[in-house]
Amino acid sequence: MSSLRLAYCSPLPPAHSGIADYSAGLLAELEPHCAEIRLFQPAGATVASPLQSRFEVAPLAELPKWTARDATLYQIGNEPHFHGAIYEMALREPGIVVLHEFMLQHLIRGITVDRRRSPEWVGLMRTFYGEWGAVTARRYLRTGAQRDLWAYPLFEPIVDVSRGVIVHNRTTRDRIQASRPDAAVEIVPHLLLPESSADPLSQGDRAALRQRLGIPETALVLGSFGLMSEAKRLEVALVAFAGLRQRVPDSRFYLVGDTSPFLGLDSLLRGDLGEGVEVTGRLDMESFVDYMQAVDIAVNLRFPTGGETSGTALRLLGLGQTVVVSEIGWLSEIPGDSVVKVPVGDREEQTLLAALWTLAEEPGLRRALGGNARRWALEQHAPEWVADRYMQAIRSLSNREPRRTISWLDNVVSRETPTLPERIVGEVGEALFDLGATEAEDEILADTAQALDDLSLGGRSSGA
Repeated sequence: MSSLRLAYCSPLPPAHSGIADYSAGLLAELEPHCAEIRLFQPAGATVASPLQSRFEVAPLAELPKWTARDATLYQIGNEPHFHGAIYEMALREPGIVVLHEFMLQHLIRGITVDRRRSPEWVGLMRTFYGEWGAVTARRYLRTGAQRDLWAYPLFEPIVDVSRGVIVHNRTTRDRIQASRPDAAVEIVPHLLLPESSADPLSQGDRAALRQRLGIPETALVLGSFGLMSEAKRLEVALVAFAGLRQRVPDSRFYLVGDTSPFLGLDSLLRGDLGEGVEVTGRLDMESFVDYMQAVDIAVNLRFPTGGETSGTALRLLGLGQTVVVSEIGWLSEIPGDSVVKVPVGDREEQTLLAALWTLAEEPGLRRALGGNARRWALEQHAPEWVADRYMQAIRSLSNREPRRTISWLDNVVSRETPTLPERIVGEVGEALFDLGATEAEDEILADTAQALDDLSLGGRSSGA
């Protein structure tokens, strides 16, 4: 495969995107395995000069003209600004898609609803999830209510029209194959970037680092890293930290990274929950890693999950840090001797607080967890191993035929007007929605579906 000519489509530095940073690291590992790698970028995107000096860069629109390519790799995340054009090209030029998560709902809404193509989105929701999916979509368009949208990830279109799929963990593979059991899905572990595998600091170097960052040398320091969003469970973490401070008054909690405007962080930090908490805002990568190395315990909670592999958590593990994670998705796949896992649920705060108390009192346990974490991350996510797995997956998937064609997808989303039975089913569904019913309430939905079937109005589409 050293003669492979690879078309590579992804956001790249200087874009402020985790997948851009990931791709820059991955390209360095794939380069020795390929005769040529050509980078294709959406209109208006720029590429950092180190990449431009090593690879040919071409407009994404010119991808179909490079007929000499042996394989095409699309890096797809759930962000329309960085991935919208790449996603749309992947629909029309079948290749291998790397899904960084199975949840693509935000991406699809961004390239349809936000561009005044709402009927296309409703059509997709109906095609892949039946009339209840269309009900949810129409309700969102009228009210902005996002209830239940996590139940409709919308990965199916891109999986159907691609030659194959690469994912980073079992969680995402299993979710895709639950809907598409015949899909060709290969697991390739997430790449551990070089700055995330530096040797742990000596005690003296760590003290100097804390002094430079203004962190008290003797304090017990917690940190949460990355974009502070609702999924980070800060409302849980802050309550547990307040409980920790009752036993360990000289403790600090650093929130390191940008903050989502939808989070309402100022409200979360009011009163006692703001004591001992420091918010850094967005940092450059070097400073970001500095804070990672300076903390005693990292808190990486997450709910819900779209199947993503947390690059932040992986960095912390590679650095040999003690990490507390939610027992969900990829985080639950990490060996139990390498992290502390907190189940999501009614006792989440109490379980997290108990874990923090134990870790605060047992530095030897923290060192053992960090050592195990580092060994696992270096073994399972090493760049050379990841590159080999990528090449095996490309070899396996590049010549497969897609399950569907883009012409099929164009047809299923172009029908804007539902049939009379679909309208009746939709109105019934909207009434149930208004009453608070969700897809999880099987008994109510089963009774309703039976009544509709008695009227020959079958309540759910067979999908795709």
